[in-house]
Amino acid sequence: MMITNFISKITLFSGLIFGSFYASGQSKIITTGENPISTTDPYAADIVIGSDLGVRHNSSIMMWSGGSASRLSNAGDIFSFSVWNTTIPNVALGATVGATSYFKGNVGIGTDAAEFPLTVYGVANFYPHMTGGVDIRSLSINYAPINASFINNDYPIVLTTGGGNQPMILDAPRVGIGTTTPDAKLSVNGTIHSKEVKIDLTGWADYVFNPTFQLRPINEVESYIDQNHHLPDMPAEKEVIQNGVNLGDMVKLQTKKIEELTLYLIEQQKQIDRLKKVLENRTVNK
Repeated sequence: MMITNFISKITLFSGLIFGSFYASGQSKIITTGENPISTTDPYAADIVIGSDLGVRHNSSIMMWSGGSASRLSNAGDIFSFSVWNTTIPNVALGATVGATSYFKGNVGIGTDAAEFPLTVYGVANFYPHMTGGVDIRSLSINYAPINASFINNDYPIVLTTGGGNQPMILDAPRVGIGTTTPDAKLSVNGTIHSKEVKIDLTGWADYVFNPTFQLRPINEVESYIDQNHHLPDMPAEKEVIQNGVNLGDMVKLQTKKIEELTLYLIEQQKQIDRLKKVLENRTVNK
């Protein structure tokens, strides 16, 4: 009996769908129950399947099961899915190209237990821009990198760009790794392991070798160290601990000190040479 009722409902629904092709201007409302027609009830439906409780109305189909019902309706070119007793859809699909579609709630791809607005089980490829209908430039979220020689676990998260030498750009004011409060373009709370670091600088310390550069007398340097416990121009320990070190500026400062030290050594060597000459002259005059 149940199978017969189910087949009869499917047959009726199919007849409604295919009958619309030859209705030719006729307006027909058909239902499986004795549902009254209402043009004012917001919860009404054209077709009610599985219950006599529904109210019929244009442009929607209501399907009952287990004491509740789902509704498929449309407004213009937008198809909407909702429960029977609300006019607010959970899913809306635009029928025309470029129309807006949306899902309220969680959507699962590869899973029926979505935990977040979008939950994907499996590899995801994104193609941000199409050129001529075909574009191999892509972003892949994967667990199998192309160059896996450096991976030391079985399930890393890999972001891969396709299409050759395509860059990956993070369009964000600040990016944090290991921190939730990034205070710069890139803030890393941890160790950075790199084979090479390139820093763009403005100016360099070679002005120390300019003939007009005034080298601080060595006795003044000694006095400054005695009072401040660090070299002139260099930050103090407290400042470094509090504010950190700007690597580019520090490299320039260290280079300046090396060049100043070189000048001190050159001057010291000149003094040594003069003293040696004086001693040599004394020895000859004896």
